Amino acid sequence: PGAPTTEQLGKRFSLRGLLLLGLAFVAAGWVAVLQLRELSAREASARARLVADDVVIQVQRALQARVPLDRLVGVEALFDHRLLIYDDLVSIQLQDANGKLLHARDRQRGDSDAFSLGAPVLRQTTQIAKVELRWRQPSALGQMLAWALPLGALFFLTAALASEALRYDLSTRVGRRDRLVAQACRRILSGRFDFRL
Repeated sequence: PGAPTTEQLGKRFSLRGLLLLGLAFVAAGWVAVLQLRELSAREASARARLVADDVVIQVQRALQARVPLDRLVGVEALFDHRLLIYDDLVSIQLQDANGKLLHARDRQRGDSDAFSLGAPVLRQTTQIAKVELRWRQPSALGQMLAWALPLGALFFLTAALASEALRYDLSTRVGRRDRLVAQACRRILSGRFDFRL
């Protein structure tokens, strides 16, 4: 076999370009997922902190009304409500200053990837209790799946446009070259040798 034809070269360039484009999209997607995962972890931590602080405020209001810590009423209902509202909240507890469990609620499922967060309940500047909660970490797989469809669609659109641009470029160059060769052949056949390409 001789030298590759223009069509074969075009296909090779297209495949190589598609491969490079695919690698670029994979790299960009990976960087995006890493940044999204970090951002999601920070958001989860901030949401958990807000929920813990809200529960602390509710407990402190009751304590300001002179209700003893061990006789607080409605804490389980408050915890149940928070578990209902926040799907990522795994468990929530109220402990006294010595670590004795006073009230607790949790979901009946195992979330091994949850992180713990504590918030102190203060009277003046003295810690008298602590709200401890566990919050589920955001799923990296869920984030990747959420971004896979848009990135895949963008990849295929870009690949199709690049392939068409390459095909057009090669066809116009080949067509121009073929026209020049045909002109030169006609001139040579007619006996005219005084021309330049």
